[in-house]
Formats: sequence, structure tokens, C-alpha cells
Amino acid sequence: SNPTSYNNIYKMNNFIKDDSNSAILYLFKIGDFSHTNILISKILAKMIKEKFFTYIRTEKELGYIAKCNDIELG
Repeated sequence: SNPTSYNNIYKMNNFIKDDSNSAILYLFKIGDFSHTNILISKILAKMIKEKFFTYIRTEKELGYIAKCNDIELG
């Protein structure tokens, strides 16, 4: 199935029948492409990566896989 989009949030339902797992991708736009913005993105991802994993995976127990990464789209 195609992902459902809500502004910068994309939800993909599981394609396996009777499996309730799903995925959510949340995108943050840092700004126009520049070396400075790439650096800011990488620093922010490193700063929140561990706290994000602890909150989603350990405290809330919402997912088996929880990741925070910086990516370049375009």
C-alpha cells in the first residue's frame, strides 16, 4: 500500500494481512541545500538519536526498531 501523508509525517501500513505492525517517517526540513544546513542536520541527529531511541523503544515500548537519522532528499 502507498504511504499516507500528513504534512511531514508518512505512515506506511504493513502489507502482511493480519499483522498490526506499521511504520512512521517524520521529516524535518532544515532549510535550502547548503553545507551549513547539512552540518546542522547531522549535529541535530546525533544530539537526539539516543534520547529518541530510549523514549520510543524503552519508555513507550512503541516499536522494535526506532531510529533517528539525517538524510538528504532532493
